[in-house]
Amino acid sequence: MDYKHKYSADEIDYFAIYNLGADMLLLLPIEEFEGRTSVKINVPYKPSRNQFKAINWEDYTFDKIIKVESEDKDNLSEEIINIEE
Repeated sequence: MDYKHKYSADEIDYFAIYNLGADMLLLLPIEEFEGRTSVKINVPYKPSRNQFKAINWEDYTFDKIIKVESEDKDNLSEEIINIEE
């Protein structure tokens, strides 16, 4: 039996993908890929004619995802401080 599990945000936060040939670590947020059984990432990036939007790997590098989340947390902390003042 060929079974493919569709992960949900209740189960995981990210898919971590390491490309050995390119020495590249990607983090794919589950919110953007929930319900899919597969993802194709072209390196270098090429627009897709597929039914799913093309995935630009540069949008999902480890450093970029961690930086965005860190900035979001900093902004939230500033908002909490402003509310308490």
